[in-house]
Amino acid sequence: MPAQTACQKVLEAYARRDFADWRGLPADCTVDEVLHVFNAQDEWIGSGNLGLDAVSANYRYCLVPSFDAPVRVWFVPKRVLQLEAEDPPDDLTTTALKSALGEPLAKLDSYFGVALIEQNEWVYPERGIAFKTQSAGTGITRLCVFAPTTLESYRHKIRLNVRQRPMPEARPN
Repeated sequence: MPAQTACQKVLEAYARRDFADWRGLPADCTVDEVLHVFNAQDEWIGSGNLGLDAVSANYRYCLVPSFDAPVRVWFVPKRVLQLEAEDPPDDLTTTALKSALGEPLAKLDSYFGVALIEQNEWVYPERGIAFKTQSAGTGITRLCVFAPTTLESYRHKIRLNVRQRPMPEARPN
């Protein structure tokens, strides 16, 4: 049996939700390694854009033990850019993650639909993790892990843009 790769070890820590010594995904982590550790939800692959630079990337969903919902794996072409868990398990709270990670480098404004929520995205770029908090309380609505980077690189090449624009009102005929 081949030895585990560094990526596979980190993915197992992610599945355990063990962020105490979290240092991010290895920069060379591949989709094949993710699929070796986690089962693919199906064969479907989507595409989208990440960051202010609108980096074109593919994604697919994987089933991660201990996560209720499938986790989206963003990659280009085979290199993993990030794992995105929407509505992660309830024990992942701002209190628990702050205890494990310390103070975030930045707290960014983000959107829930069209509503601006101030400073609810806590970013630890040097540790390869960011999460969005509920507007009230300590719950987390989205958890993203990636290779360690700078705040600028995170904002331009990795960050999810979930802002929605309101539809214009229909004009009467």
